[in-house]
Amino acid sequence: MVAIRVEEEDYLTGLEDCKTHLHGRIILCKGNKPLTHLALTKRLHLVWDAIGPWKAIPLRKGFYEFEFSSLEDMQWVVEMGSWQLSPSFLVLFAWTKEFVTSTTKSTKTQAWVRIYNLPLEYWRPRVVFSITRGIVC
Repeated sequence: MVAIRVEEEDYLTGLEDCKTHLHGRIILCKGNKPLTHLALTKRLHLVWDAIGPWKAIPLRKGFYEFEFSSLEDMQWVVEMGSWQLSPSFLVLFAWTKEFVTSTTKSTKTQAWVRIYNLPLEYWRPRVVFSITRGIVC
């Protein structure tokens, strides 16, 4: 067994740097091919054009780590909920210490929701995501 000493100050600095990070996972529709890293970043640059610089770091198994330049930018992205990237979805969740893709169980699934008679003034992404977050299966 190999043991490596990590200075506590360096570890705490790393934790501080990750305060503006999120984890994300691409959820595919059955039969769809996964997005490449380049395709994902191109699509997200189109919808995240209002925020400062950010990075998408591919992990494995459809997981990514997103690094934002500010807490405000990260919070803006989180408030919008899931992101449709036709034909897939990007689900974002809070960054956690010691995140390992091989031991992470998926707790989300894609489902279609039909909302009848929704007045036009509610046809806003944040409103629709708020409605769908309130649905419990």
